[in-house]
Amino acid sequence: MSGSPTTPRPNLDVGAIIDVFQRHAVNFVVVGASAAEAAGVVLPEPTRDVDFTPADDDENLTRLSDAIDELGAGIRVDGSEPIPFAHNAASLSGVTILNLTCTAGDFDLVFAPTASDGYHDLIARATALPVGGRTVFVASLVDVIRSKREANRPKDRRVLPVLIRYAESAGLDVEQFKTLFPRRPSGRPDAESRPASVADARKRLADLQNRPQPKGEQHPDSSTPPGSPRGPRL
Repeated sequence: MSGSPTTPRPNLDVGAIIDVFQRHAVNFVVVGASAAEAAGVVLPEPTRDVDFTPADDDENLTRLSDAIDELGAGIRVDGSEPIPFAHNAASLSGVTILNLTCTAGDFDLVFAPTASDGYHDLIARATALPVGGRTVFVASLVDVIRSKREANRPKDRRVLPVLIRYAESAGLDVEQFKTLFPRRPSGRPDAESRPASVADARKRLADLQNRPQPKGEQHPDSSTPPGSPRGPRL
């Protein structure tokens, strides 16, 4: 939501959203601006929502669906009340992005971030850092910069110089970011834009709910940090 008089934007409480995810043992990585802030970058614009990339195996998507229900989250559309939607592991499995809102604030589920192959790609370079007072896995600054360079939206271009300066001050070679970790095909559709209207959102929801259960090999759980026999589900 954009904060119209009839639909005020809720204050963001990242910790409350993460609490629900952790209570349901959802495996995820924090990505985007929140990941950059967790790494220590001071951004020119305050973060008004938080982005998560969840693992896309069936068990995790079932836990994620339960967490969405507990949060009471609905589809976020500018100038409108949130739109409730039915969901389960099958319907979530083919989604690229969901823009959601709840009483704890706005959050996006970004299943296939630009320039990455999703959770199982990002977790290999993620670091456990505090976000909203909770310790969670956070995408590496390398992956944040690669994603924003490839997405190349106006808001990405505004923040990239800040990210690059911070990376250079940390001794990272930013020129390698374009080719450091080549993207593998994710099998998901291209990134979807935010719904432009309530009608657009309802059409997307109908498409989402009519998707058949996908068949294929399940991904292994990759939530274990390197060197640990079994890590926490964050």
